[in-house]
Amino acid sequence: MSSLLSKLISLVESDGPLRLNFEDLTGVTLDVPELALPPKNRFHVCEFCMLAKRTRRGHLGCNQNKNITNRLARRRGAGFVGQCHLGMTDIVEPLVYQGRTLGVFYYGSVLLEKTRDLAERRIKRYCERNELNPGPLLRQLHKMPVVKTEEVERARTQLWLVRDLALKLVEASSLPVERYRTLLNFGFTSKRRLLPPLTQAAMAYVHRRYQDALEVTKIAAALKCQPTHLSRSFKKSAGYTLTEYIKRVRIDHAMRLLSSEQYSVGEIGFMVGFQDQSHFGKVFRSFLHMTPKEFREKYQRGDIAGKADSEEITFSNIQRL
Repeated sequence: MSSLLSKLISLVESDGPLRLNFEDLTGVTLDVPELALPPKNRFHVCEFCMLAKRTRRGHLGCNQNKNITNRLARRRGAGFVGQCHLGMTDIVEPLVYQGRTLGVFYYGSVLLEKTRDLAERRIKRYCERNELNPGPLLRQLHKMPVVKTEEVERARTQLWLVRDLALKLVEASSLPVERYRTLLNFGFTSKRRLLPPLTQAAMAYVHRRYQDALEVTKIAAALKCQPTHLSRSFKKSAGYTLTEYIKRVRIDHAMRLLSSEQYSVGEIGFMVGFQDQSHFGKVFRSFLHMTPKEFREKYQRGDIAGKADSEEITFSNIQRL
């Protein structure tokens, strides 16, 4: 199902040749479902841009140019119109909420009137510097739509409408925006699937406070968001509930403590956040199909081993019994 933002972007794009995309610098689109966007609205995907990024060197050049523009938008905190390193025109508009730049909108991928010569010079200079053939880019350049200055000004008002809707959606979500970190290339920070910042913040909170009496409402209050939104977002991104994650963390710590004889089973249950020993045993059995006492005995006999030593034992990486 399309989000509200993607529907509005499709409506705005249908009004002319300009293409609109949003560069998420914090992961906010992962936390707010109504800001979720398909790939075509998360990157420059016009014919010219895709051709420019066809080679590894070309992709690197476009990425570097985007990072420079993101940095400029973040520093200014306001929008502007400009040409990329290959001469294409974009309207740039940062999404700023409570003083933090959450991302940057790009509306354009067109030629501004009277800038074709500028674009040709930039393409030739770029290709000469990188030992590339400028022919394909120059041919594609002449196929790109050309817009007048007054059209750009009108398009800016449309972009402001999109930006304002996005801000309202962020505000309505009650997210702990102050915890978000702005990265100029957020989408390329990890080869793994990125978890939403809200999910990461909840996980970090659990790891710090797993010994305390934890509830979803308490965690949500600490993160300054709604409990229902936190629960729904966590389950969707992590694959299991926040309550189950709390249990996972506690059981992992219990397993490491059980690998030695320094503490009794009852003491360990209390140390990892279980106020009732029978509840500790029940949860432990639900994950490992044995009691804490049986786990300790099997470990001492050498029937259980982690990846390396007891410091790395978790219920997800122990050898199958």
